[in-house]
Amino acid sequence: MSELLNLQFEFAFQASMIVPKAWELGLRAKLGECLRSNEQAEIHALGKVGRAELCRAIDESWPGLALAISDNVGSGIRRSQHLRALAIDIQLFERSTGSDLDEDAFGRWAYLSLSEPYAELGKWWKARHPKACWGGDFTQPDGGHFSFEWRGVR
Repeated sequence: MSELLNLQFEFAFQASMIVPKAWELGLRAKLGECLRSNEQAEIHALGKVGRAELCRAIDESWPGLALAISDNVGSGIRRSQHLRALAIDIQLFERSTGSDLDEDAFGRWAYLSLSEPYAELGKWWKARHPKACWGGDFTQPDGGHFSFEWRGVR
């Protein structure tokens, strides 16, 4: 079995523990992107300005594609660990009393968009495995990003 495949198996196992840990911390979690296509990585790497230029170029021929690309708010690198199924994005929520928030059987929940609320979960994640990396430590923090390092990419 290849080194990458073994690491993907280990990552999948470890990543499955994130949601129960979030519950333990009093938070709730939704799963975001794990496996990213090469095409999506290229779109993310274009950035907002590049996506706008691409949309202008293709709008007349493929308006549906142009709309989907223009609505894409992701960012990232062409070498992302998402391309190798070694990263997952997690969206955390905390209980809130606000009236305009999503409500379910557990109450009202507010999305945590900043990296800081993910710090305890990030610290826990990094302690689980020697290759575990947390996006809150990146130059441009991404608190919801949990990955394994492979060949120098986090």
